[in-house]
Amino acid sequence: MRTGRGDLRELNLTENGKPFRTSAFGPACGSWSPDNRYLLICSPEVGGTRLLKIAAADGRIQDLLPGRAIMNTALNRAEFSPDGRFVAYGSELLMTGSPVMIVPASGGESELVASGAMLSDWTQDGRHLVVSEPSSSSQTLVAVPIRDGKAIGERISLRSVPSGRARSMSSGALLVFEVPQLTRPTWLGSMDANSATIAWNRTELIGNLVGTAFPTWSQDSRRFAYVSGEPGRTARVVRVKDVVSGEDRELYRADQIYGCLWAQHKPVLFCGRSAAAGTQTEMLAVSAESGRAETVGLLHAMAILDHLSPDDQKLIAARPQSNDWTEWEIGTDRQVTLPLYRSEDGRWILGLAPEYEKRASLRIRPANGSDADWRPFVARRMPPQPGAGMIPFRFTRDGDWVVYHDRDEQGRDSLYRLSTTGGVPERLGDYPTSALSSVLSVSPDSRTFIVAAPTLPARPELWTLENFLPAATAKARTGSQNGTK
Repeated sequence: MRTGRGDLRELNLTENGKPFRTSAFGPACGSWSPDNRYLLICSPEVGGTRLLKIAAADGRIQDLLPGRAIMNTALNRAEFSPDGRFVAYGSELLMTGSPVMIVPASGGESELVASGAMLSDWTQDGRHLVVSEPSSSSQTLVAVPIRDGKAIGERISLRSVPSGRARSMSSGALLVFEVPQLTRPTWLGSMDANSATIAWNRTELIGNLVGTAFPTWSQDSRRFAYVSGEPGRTARVVRVKDVVSGEDRELYRADQIYGCLWAQHKPVLFCGRSAAAGTQTEMLAVSAESGRAETVGLLHAMAILDHLSPDDQKLIAARPQSNDWTEWEIGTDRQVTLPLYRSEDGRWILGLAPEYEKRASLRIRPANGSDADWRPFVARRMPPQPGAGMIPFRFTRDGDWVVYHDRDEQGRDSLYRLSTTGGVPERLGDYPTSALSSVLSVSPDSRTFIVAAPTLPARPELWTLENFLPAATAKARTGSQNGTK
């Protein structure tokens, strides 16, 4: 741990007298108290994300939200107030729009500051909390007056900005910065029927491929649907692209769509969009022909849709904040937690091996088995990538193969497949990117592949907002500080 004073030392973290370690990828945030005595972290765990205060002196941990882990919404930003008495927490992810809350730094009940907003920062004097409220066309910075950890008075709309990320400077100005959205070049690969080669071609998509949404295939492997969006906007568009003709048409649009899955037995896409300020996912059935949509239920989590069961009755999704999977039954809203990743046919479970951080190893077992049935599956030559993005491996729809990105003995980026029953990995051909993290989607006939990989964004744009509070508010604040009315 490096303290706010710059010295570096190792702390043995303890909670309730026992050693502490996170049980999922994390921490997701970190910030120091004004006096450098405490560190805040957002710790994603299986039971939800916790907000923890760590004492720099001895490593002791205090849970600021005991028994209230943030399960169904994003928690990836937390900041002490300038006087150190309170902690504001919430999300700075555009697509969740979760509540912004304040809790006493010593622990206690939380107070709601804003719903469906992103946390930016406290003003330098601690009298306002700046949040960003996204809409389908813009984001607006808003200053919320705060007294004794509670929102009071009228909220002050500042200005529309391309990004809701802002930090207070010692001068009192706001440093606003726009982190450009990662572009995701997309390739379409077709396997040659007569040789072990794959011909890759860049495929132009309309808009920016949303990072939480896998391209999803029609049953005949001729079309795929994808979700696109623009930086700084909540609007999302579901589009359908024909791989033969190249036709790309808009099917449906709505705010904050997480992703879609193409049903196997009817011309319908099941799409999820944020509901209840990110605490739920509204599930829609969208006609693949007309684009007409109807609500079919609520999934009680923020979820990244992965696949449907073979009978189209159950939807399997990843829950990033609790680092697990959920199975949701369409029509009944019945929801079951799945700790690991299952094949689409339900026969296999694939997971990271205990030595993954050293050898990038995967292991596999039958879904109806137990932990005693785990067996080594493959050790990739690529370096491990824990928590840094999507690991490119997918089951084929029939559950007979796992397709994945690795490097061959000559160091070439390659697409491999390996039978779920074991054997020797088979190199199918080249892989179109060297990125360690990429999205890989396999067509139902297992002969066509989509790969999307993020590229490094351009340098962020930075600017400052000075004297951003209205003159009347600033004058009242000055008068209060001088003891006048």
